Amino acid sequence: MPKHSESVWFEQVDTAFIKFIQKRVFTEDAHGIKVPVPVIIRKPDEDFKIEVYPCISLYNLYSFRDNVRYCPETVIVSRDVESKTLEVEPSAIPYSLVYQLDFWSKSQTEMNSMTRQWLASLPDRNFNLPLVDMSGKARSSNVLLKDDLKKSDLLEKNARLFHSMLTYHVWVELDEIPSTPKPMVVEIIAENSKQN
Repeated sequence: MPKHSESVWFEQVDTAFIKFIQKRVFTEDAHGIKVPVPVIIRKPDEDFKIEVYPCISLYNLYSFRDNVRYCPETVIVSRDVESKTLEVEPSAIPYSLVYQLDFWSKSQTEMNSMTRQWLASLPDRNFNLPLVDMSGKARSSNVLLKDDLKKSDLLEKNARLFHSMLTYHVWVELDEIPSTPKPMVVEIIAENSKQN
């Protein structure tokens, strides 16, 4: 039976992270109105230039198969009692995507405001990131903070550039294999083999 992918992978996490951040971190425009801080996806194959300050960038450092979360058992997807069949499929393959979240600003005040808003909105070291898998189904992925806030300020054309970063592990899974039909036991008949 054909199956649409139900995987959660880089694009789904990137899209969800952008929305999640922009609901939590704001700056003010010239009229004092709150505006979401821009979020940029850094790509390793392109020169990284920041066009707007302040901003936040997301960068995937690496990923790994998370064998601790893997269950090799098959999963029952559906049951049909009338035809006495099940649809089963292998368990999804779990991965962890390691993301670096970078805060960029030209002023210490803006940097302090962004990091304060972000960290205050997430009091625990982990949170659930609402996202949509490749089939369009709403889900969530566990996100775990791996490092404390680090600073790495830079000089750019004789001006100070404020830079802080956090590292997160995001739980995702590859769920691509179609289901297969299997026979199902629907009735158990107990026989008494004792003769009188």
